[in-house]
Amino acid sequence: MGDIKSIVTMNKTDTIFVAGSTGMVGSAIVRLLLKNGFTNIIGSVNSRAPRDKNGVKYIKLNLLEEGVVSEFYKTYKPD
Repeated sequence: MGDIKSIVTMNKTDTIFVAGSTGMVGSAIVRLLLKNGFTNIIGSVNSRAPRDKNGVKYIKLNLLEEGVVSEFYKTYKPD
């Protein structure tokens, strides 16, 4: 994986939401963010969070449920 600096211009402490954070693409994004010093990552999961959380906050979130997603954004306010 490459360097994220050329892609993301966010602050390292901004709240970043990664949908599908335990899937193939989402987990790669989480690893890249962590590798590059991002510290406030929230990941959605369908069933259960991984054992090794690496400082990531995992939330059970069904993106098809509009009300639940709206409540998630009100609560966590990702950047």
